[in-house]
Amino acid sequence: MLDDRTVAYLPEAFSAGSRQVLHRLFPDAVRATPADAAWLGLNAVSDGRHVVLPEQATGLASALRDRGYETIGVNLSELRKAGGGPKCCTLEVRG
Repeated sequence: MLDDRTVAYLPEAFSAGSRQVLHRLFPDAVRATPADAAWLGLNAVSDGRHVVLPEQATGLASALRDRGYETIGVNLSELRKAGGGPKCCTLEVRG
């Protein structure tokens, strides 16, 4: 989820039926490329305006900027060795 109405996803990760559902629910979704997904670009963190994602996910960052999001590319090369991305560095605190 990027904000209350927008998601980003990798179409190839879903069946044809699931892609149809996603398109119906989120017609303005940001579609990632396999290359950006391989860099864990979809493991991003968003506050609805800013999106923190791996600096190597350049295509996704460009697509997000085109939609008005402010992207913050970070070097997570060491964390990526363990299979983690930006979202793995967060902790949700619920009251």
